[in-house]
Parts: sequence; structure tokens; C-alpha cells
Amino acid sequence: MHLRSSPPLTVYSAKYDDEAVEESFPPDTCESSLRNFVSCLYYEYFILTSISDTNSLERKPSNTDQPSASVADNEQESEGKTERHSQDKNLINEAEITIEPVDQLVKSPVKKHGRHSSMDLAANGNTSITQLLEKCVADSTETPQPSEEKEAKEEVKDAEVPEPEETPSSQQETTPQPAESGDQKLEEYVNHRGIRFTPQEEPPLLQPYGLVCVRELFRFLISLCNPLDAQNTSAMVHLGLCLVGTALEVGADQIANYPSLLYLVKDPLCRNLLSLLDTERISIFALDLQVSFLLFEALRFHLKFQMEAFFKKIIEIISTDTTKAIYELKEIHHLALESLAQMFRIPGLCAELYLNYDCDIYCMNVFEEITKLLSKNVVSSTAYNIHTLSLEALLTIIEAIEIGSQAKDECESETQIQILEEEKEKKYGRGGHVSLELGGMDESAGSEYAAHDISEYFVGGRMGRHKPYTDLPTEAELDNIRNLKKWVTQGTELFNQKPERGIEFLQEHGVLKTPLDPREVALFLRENPDLDKKMIGEYICKRSSRGEAEAGEGGEAGEAEAEAAPSVLGAFADSFDYTGLRIDQALRLYLETFRLPGEAPLIFLVMERFADRWHSTNGEPFANTDAAFRLAYAVIMLNMDQHNHNAKKLNVPMTVDDFVKNLRGCNGSGDFDQAMLEAIFHSIKNEEMVMPAERVGPVREAYLWRVLQRRGAAAGRYTAAPRRHHHHARLFAVACPPTVSALSAAFERAPPPPAGEAAAAVAAEGAALAALRGLQRCAALQARLPCDTLTLDTLLLTLCKFSGLLAHHHASYVAIGVSLGQSAKAQLALQRACAVAARHADCVRSAWRHLLDILAALYVARLLPKCMVEVEDYLAPGGRVALIRATPRGSDTGLLSSIYSYIALGETGIRAPTPHEKALIEIATECVAKCNLPSLLVTETKFLQVESLQELIRAMIAVGTPPDPESLQMNPQLEEITIFFLELLGQTLIQNRDRLQATWEEASAHITRVVLWAATAAGGGGGGGGGEALRRAVTALLRTAARLMRCDQAAAPALHHLRILFQLPYKLFYHQAEVISCGLYELVKTSAQNVHSAADWDVVFALLCAAGAGAWPRDASTSLSSASSRSEDSEDESERRPTSMSSESELSHSPQTQGWILVKNEPALECESLEGEVRLRACSGAALARCCEALALVVRDVAHVTPYNCRAAVRALIKCRVCGGKLG
Repeated sequence: MHLRSSPPLTVYSAKYDDEAVEESFPPDTCESSLRNFVSCLYYEYFILTSISDTNSLERKPSNTDQPSASVADNEQESEGKTERHSQDKNLINEAEITIEPVDQLVKSPVKKHGRHSSMDLAANGNTSITQLLEKCVADSTETPQPSEEKEAKEEVKDAEVPEPEETPSSQQETTPQPAESGDQKLEEYVNHRGIRFTPQEEPPLLQPYGLVCVRELFRFLISLCNPLDAQNTSAMVHLGLCLVGTALEVGADQIANYPSLLYLVKDPLCRNLLSLLDTERISIFALDLQVSFLLFEALRFHLKFQMEAFFKKIIEIISTDTTKAIYELKEIHHLALESLAQMFRIPGLCAELYLNYDCDIYCMNVFEEITKLLSKNVVSSTAYNIHTLSLEALLTIIEAIEIGSQAKDECESETQIQILEEEKEKKYGRGGHVSLELGGMDESAGSEYAAHDISEYFVGGRMGRHKPYTDLPTEAELDNIRNLKKWVTQGTELFNQKPERGIEFLQEHGVLKTPLDPREVALFLRENPDLDKKMIGEYICKRSSRGEAEAGEGGEAGEAEAEAAPSVLGAFADSFDYTGLRIDQALRLYLETFRLPGEAPLIFLVMERFADRWHSTNGEPFANTDAAFRLAYAVIMLNMDQHNHNAKKLNVPMTVDDFVKNLRGCNGSGDFDQAMLEAIFHSIKNEEMVMPAERVGPVREAYLWRVLQRRGAAAGRYTAAPRRHHHHARLFAVACPPTVSALSAAFERAPPPPAGEAAAAVAAEGAALAALRGLQRCAALQARLPCDTLTLDTLLLTLCKFSGLLAHHHASYVAIGVSLGQSAKAQLALQRACAVAARHADCVRSAWRHLLDILAALYVARLLPKCMVEVEDYLAPGGRVALIRATPRGSDTGLLSSIYSYIALGETGIRAPTPHEKALIEIATECVAKCNLPSLLVTETKFLQVESLQELIRAMIAVGTPPDPESLQMNPQLEEITIFFLELLGQTLIQNRDRLQATWEEASAHITRVVLWAATAAGGGGGGGGGEALRRAVTALLRTAARLMRCDQAAAPALHHLRILFQLPYKLFYHQAEVISCGLYELVKTSAQNVHSAADWDVVFALLCAAGAGAWPRDASTSLSSASSRSEDSEDESERRPTSMSSESELSHSPQTQGWILVKNEPALECESLEGEVRLRACSGAALARCCEALALVVRDVAHVTPYNCRAAVRALIKCRVCGGKLG
């Protein structure tokens, strides 16, 4: 299609009342979108009607349907038509299609334009397109010059199409002669439909069509979509929807600039689209959804309440149970769900739905209701397609929220892109992209001309057409609106039961003022669409609402005040604007808002208020207000007389003469205008004045549509939200709980993914993985947008439950491993839970407990990595030892039971897994290895926030709490679990030793509790080795202290915590002396430089003497407390001496010492007797040797030796050995 630029065009456009008003359009807006809009409309209409007979709007039969006699008589004409049609097909891909308007020769006065129905167009038969344009446009142009007039006549002559009665010679003029050679090209051709084909080399210059043509054609296309029009068949409705969709694809962005076109969209088009949603024809329903998408995507800022009605219809369709429905209804259900997912992909639509409907007091919670309904479909629907499509729509919402809540830098980059697009729009204008597919007409045509892309005429893109508002409501304002909406909803329910109680409830919660403001109450009664009309009528007619109660109580003064102060009834009646409305029209508007009471005095009072208001707003057209009241009351009586069946049985209905006669002399002393009375009579007779409560079917639909139109005219603007804004956090708080519930149900219902690498592609698209990906995205949003409705811990708990490892408390390791290995869904859930916890560990709080419960089950099942179940040991040959020990058989069993257990279970007393179980256990082990638990619980904890780290430490303490004797007897594995979590706690503390102060108080108390519990268990068992649990607890204590003391800040508390070893019975201490001495040796070797004060060295030497020489303090608990106090209060410089250098008077270097430091022979300092402070016990030789090595390290290293600790170390060791320490 050829388009050219032209100067600004002046046309005559029809307004809503069909009055012609002159409008001017600049070429930048009219050329790009408006002209292509018209061209595409004409192209779609006339090409489709000429090619497809099934979709044609023509009412007369086709050539093939004519009687045989007529076929024989018109054989020559048929051959001519066939030849022309074949030429059309040959030329359609070789030439451009040009639809030329006819320039009027003489400018005529402006005329009103009526609607041309499909019958009018179809009746023209082969009428040319120019004649149709003349019929639609009918506006005038200036009289051309004589030379121009001749050219215009020639163009008209070329464009005209011969009628059927023309001679064959005239037909030969328009039909091109056959080409003599293949190189010769057709210069011009006009087919019988009035479409001109011109070569591409020399495109003609076209005159653009005016707005009147566009409006009339658009109105005609909309009328084709009207399902209530009896002459519109299904094929016509289908074609009309196709053409309207094409119109919106090309010119939707420009419709809002022209009120006449926008009016057609608001009222007839939206009403037809909403009516077609009730159809059972799948093709029409699908086209309706497509057109609705195009409409609301481009013009939703002008269609707030129309879009609300659309979503209400969609919700109604989706909520219908289609389990036993016919096939068409099921497909319609599926299409509605697909349309929702498509709608939510519009950028910013989710936020707009929330801001414009959920945060509007008198609108439906569209966003919240849709999310809840989709979640309900996923959870409860049994049809696979239903819950799959609903889940897809929910994930689309989550994706939209995820995009809208991206980081600030991404928002800034998008803002820059938007600025560039706006600059491009200013330069080129806005537009879209439309492709007219022509290749389907001739299969033999080459692909080079198969499609004609007119996107070159639209330079600007479609992104950024709608500029978002910058003055969005704040969080406080939205919270206030949401609270008001909650109270209004509850107050509305109470009002519909008892009006006074509802008003009192609204006053109590601040929605209505106290005392009542009548104008505020009237506004509430007018704007709330959920109020019962009958209750409104009862409330406004009560004495309290009429202002009579105060007047009766206060006498004359009260009556004066009541007249001065407005009543609720008066304010309600004054809230209407009847300007320009006839009295019966105003009465219809008035009575649509409430139900008239049944008592005659109350009707009299209500009508009196109406008459006063109508008479004053219309300039007092009657003699007085009483005349208006008499006429209004007469209209009500006429309505009852004409439409009440009981009244018709008693009396003959009035005629127009009777009605006029009854009102003679009622206008003061005169009569009403007879023409007005006749118009009122015919209006009431033709259309009953039905009360809102009695409206059903089409009448009720028409009433609701009028209410919608009035709300749209009186409502405020539609808030356009930016694509990225902090309000998306509020959307997530609404959508997250139902979405997580739906995803959980979908995962639980989904079949397990196929096993094997060959099925990896199929599994990637499986329902289980899709649900898990959705949960992971929800977790990411929850970490970014925390909300109170659902926390990340709850989501992690859901994933942990799906792993199936939270319920295995007393199961054997074989059962746990087999259960995890054979469940692919459990493996996926475990991996996702660990991935979510690792990704958002800073936001995890109570969910650490669930993860550690799973860790305990994996430890029992022997599925953890080797690095987690092997720990350092001071006495082991390789330096490491496994925490998992073989469980011995019980000693209290009988002889036969022991023999059977030995034969069946082996020496360990545990049943060995079968080969199949071994394979499943290996699969489970690989799954656990992929979870990367050591990194999650140990290595990466140093990057956690303090709050999350504290919760992790508390979870370790809770899971690793020492069991009581009864529980331990029932489940011996609890002992190993306690030691395992003690080791894990120590490793976590070591990784976070630089911030030990935040966790040490709780952790040290737990370590003390575990050590003393292990000592109690070992003492009660009477084991000669002191008990394996005690050995592991002491080893963990010493190793943790040695590693913590490498940090200067953590050295003092970790060192003084070692004095809990003096709380052990000496017998147990003696059995662990070698372990203690090795731990002290490592401590001195690696961390002696961080031992500063004398109190700290006292702890070191006391432990060395106790472990190596058996010097046991007499009052261990007292010394522990005193040492702690001394450590806290030792700030004196005499006690805190420098450790990096020594006094020259005390130390000297000798070349014969070979690196030793010689202490000068000074007078010995008087020291207290060691025998009074300690009791010498038996000692271990290996422990003594190790303690001596530790003391040697202290003496040798000049970096951390002082005269005090050097002399104290030597004297302590010698005194203890000389005074009676015994080697055990």
C-alpha cells in the first residue's frame, strides 16, 4: 500500500450526537497510524469478501448457488468473472494494492452520517469501493479549477466499476487485454470489487481518508460484533472481530487522541466484547480474547471499569466447574486461563491491577482474587490442563513481580533507555508493526512477494508508549486505603442486614465522621455498588435520615435547625445532576439507585425531594415545584398502569390522550406542553421503569452497563505504574502465599521425573521441576522483598518436608538411604532446599533447625561426605578418626538370640544392605554430595550476617542437645548425633572466630553442658577408657580452643573456658590426660603469642601441671571462678607485660646456649607452697612428656616468653615432680 506525506488535513468528524465538528490533524499523527489503519481495514474487508465466500457479508447467493437455468443463461458473464478472478490472483503478488478515494467535485454542506449496516453494503453487489466511500464520507471539498475538474472526472471515470447491466464494450475497457509476450507488464487493473492494482515502479499519490470515514467504518465493524443484533450471524461476528483486531493492531495507539473513536471503544465495542464472553463458540471466544488483549494493552488507561468488568467475567468463567461440562466449555475454560497468562505479560499490568482495583475502596480486589482463584485451581482441580495452565499464569505473575523489583542500577539503565525511546518518538512518532499476509491466496506464487510488511511506515517502537505516573501513592497512603477498604467491606455486609448497624460500624472505624455528615453518607450510598438497593431506600426514608427526630424533640427551634442542616435524604437527592434531562429520564436515573418504599407517605416524601432537585437544576421550567411533583408522581402511576398485570386486569390501560387529559391544569393554573407529555407517555409505554431489585437478564445487564459508564465518567484517573517500583513488594505479599501453596500442591501431585541422562531433556520440562523452579523464584523474591504473610523459613520448611528426611528419627541407615535413593522428587527437593539456603542464607532464621534435622538423618544414614564425618584426633595414627562407629549387639540378650544375631546380622549387629539397596544408597550419596553441605554449614558461614549466624548456632545447640537417659536407651544413636553436632559447632565457631563475641555465650554454655554430660555418661558406664563420647567432647573442646586462640580477641575467653576440665572427676581427667596434654601442646605451639596476662598463663600452667604431673587443684570450681574474675579485671601493667621483648637485667644471651635463653642467677623469689594449693595424684608418662615439650616451647621461644612465665613453668614442673607426683 502506497502512503505519502501531505499537509495537515481538515475533515469533518461526527461527535457523539452526530453533529459535525471541524478537526485538524497534523501529518505526523495521521499519516503513520491513522492512514494505515484505514487502508488495512479496507484491505481486510474487501479482499476477504472477494476471496472467502464463507466469511462474506453478502446476503445474495453466490454464482454456484444460482439455479441451473440462470447458470446457462449467464455462462458468458461467469466466464468473464472467472477470468477476472484468476487475473486478480496472478496480480496480487506482483503489484501493490491501492485503494483510492474519490475527490468530490463540489463542496456540499455538512450532513449527518447514519450507520450503514451490513445489509446496506451487501445490497450493493459489485458496487465499487469509491461509491462505498462516497456513501460513508459524504463530506465536501472545494470546487476545483476547470483544468483540475477535468482531471478529477477522468480519475472518477477510471475508478468506477461497471454495473452488471453495462454493455460488454464497457467491460472490455476495464479488463486488460492478454499480454502478447511475457516481458510485457500490466500497467493498471481494477477488478469487479473496486480494487485498483498498480505497478510497484510508479505508485500513485493517494489522498488520505478523513476521520469521518474512519469513524463510520469503525462503527460498522463494531456493529458486526454485536451478538444482540439478530441480523449478525456467527460468520459475521467472526469476521467483525477479525477486522476490529486488525484495526487495533494498527491504530490502537492513536484512537485515544480522537474522542469520537474513543467513545466507540468505550461503549459499543467494550459492551460487545463483554457480551461475547458468554458465547459457546470456541473460535469467537478466542477472537474476543485476542481483541480484548489488544484493546486493554493499548487503551486500558481510558477503560478502567471496562477492564474490571472483563476480569470479573474471566474470573466467573475460570471458577466454573467444567468436570462434567461439554467439550466447548472446557476449551473456553482453557482459553480464559491462557489469556490471563498473556495479559500478565504486559509490562506493569500486575502493579496497575493492584493500585487501581485492590487499592480502590469501591472496586473488586482483582489481583488478589485472581491469584487466589489460580491457586485454588492448581490445588483442587483434577484436570491436568486446568492446573497446568493455572500454574503457568501464577508463574507469570511471579515473573512480572520479579522483573518489577529488580535492582536500582537496572532501573536507572532502563530509565536511560526510556529517555532514548522518547527522543526517538519525538523525531519519528509512535507506531506499531503490522504484516499483511497475502501469500495464502496463490500457492504457486513465489515467496518473494508472499507477504507485504508495512512496518517501514512505523519508525517508532511500541515500547514506552504509556508514560508512568511519578506521583504514585506512598506506602502509608496505600495502607490507609487498604484498611478503609477492609472496614467498608465489613460495613457493607452489616448495612445490607441492618442499615443503622452498618453506619455505626463505619463510624467506629473512622470511615464516616462522628457526628454524621449527610453529604458523606450520601456519597457512600451513591458510590458503593455492593449496597442493597432496598436497604438504601429504607435508610434514606427513616426519620433520622429525614432530619425529623431532632425537630420533634426541640420544638420550633429544632425545626428551624432541621431545615437549616441538610438531612441524609436531602443530601442524597442533591447529589444528582439532572441538567438537560427530561423529567422521566431524570426519574429513571433517580430510581435506579434505590428501591422505592412501599408506603405511600414515604413515596410522597422521596418524590418531593426529587421534584425540588429536578426543578432547580433545569431552570424551573414549570410554574412551581408542585407542578414538577405532580408530573413525577403521574409518571410513576403511568408506569404502573402500563406494565402492572394486576392493574391491567382491573382497568383498561391509559392512552396518550387520557394521560394528557389527566394532567390538564396541573402546571399551576396552566397545562404542560403536550408534545413533552406525549414523549413521556411513549417512553414509559415502550420501556418499563423497572426498579433495580427487579432487573433480570438483558434489562439488568443494560442497567449494570449504564452504572459502569457513569462510574467511568465520574471516576479519577487510571494509575500507570512503572515497570520497576517498590510497590511490587506489596504485590508479592498478596501473591506469595497462594502461589507457594499452589506450587507445593503441583510438586506433590507431579509424577517423578524420569531417571537417566537420556531423559534429562524431558525432566527439565517436567511439572516437578517447574514447581521447584517456581518455589526457588519465590524464595529469591522473599529474600529481596520480605513480607509478613510468608517468610523464607516457611518456604524452606516446605522444601524440607518434600525431601522426606524430617520424619526419620528411629529408622535404620539402610531404610533412610533407600527411601532417598528411590525418590527422585525427594532428591530434587533436598537439592533445592540446600540451594535456596546457600543462596539466601542471610535471610534464613528458624529454617536452620529443619536443615540440621535433615543433616542428623543423613548422618544416621551414613550419607554425609567423608569430610563431615571424619574429625581430627590427637592420638589417632593418621591424625583423623571417623565419628561413625559400628553399633555393637546388646549384652542383655539370650544365648540363642545372640547366636541368631551373629549369623544373620554379623559382628556389628546391623543388617547388611542388599545389592539393590546398595545401588539406591549410592544414588542418595551422590545426591547429598551435590548439596554441598560442608560449604553451607561451615565454610560459607563466615559470610553470614550476625543474626543468621546466631540462629544457626542456636539451631546446632538445639539439635545437638544431650539426650536424657531414657531417650538414649531407646535410641543409642543420639549420643553420636550429639557429638557430631558438637564437632560441627566447633568448626563453625572456628570459621567465625573474628566475631566470637556474638555467639560465644550460648556456644560455651552448650560445650560445657555436652562435656559434663559425656563425663556423667562415662562415669555411670564405668568404662575403663573413660568413654568414647567424653574423649570426643574433650578433643573437640581443646581443638576449638586452640584454633580460636589464634585470634587475639578470642584468646582469653577460649582459654579460660578450658577450666571446665577441672570440673571432671580426676579419674576421668586422668584417663583423658594424654588427650589433654596433646591439646595443650598444640595450643602453646600455635597460640602462645596471644597469651598475655598472668591469669592466662596461670590457666595454661595449671592444666599442664594437672595433665603432666597430676597436680590437681583442691578447689577446682573456686579457682575457675577466681580465674575468670582475674581475667576480666587484670588491666594492671605489672600483670600485662609485653611479650615481644624481655628486660636486659633478667635475660642474657650466651653463645654456649645454642638458642636457649639463660636466666640470670638472682635471689629466688619467695613462692607459695604448691602442696597447699594442689593435691598430687597419679600421672601419665606420655602426658608428662607431652607437657614437658609444651613447657620447652614456652621457654625456648623468645617471642612470647617473660621472666614470670618462664620461672613459673620451670618451678611448677620441678616442684610437682619432686613433691610426689607418681607415674601411673
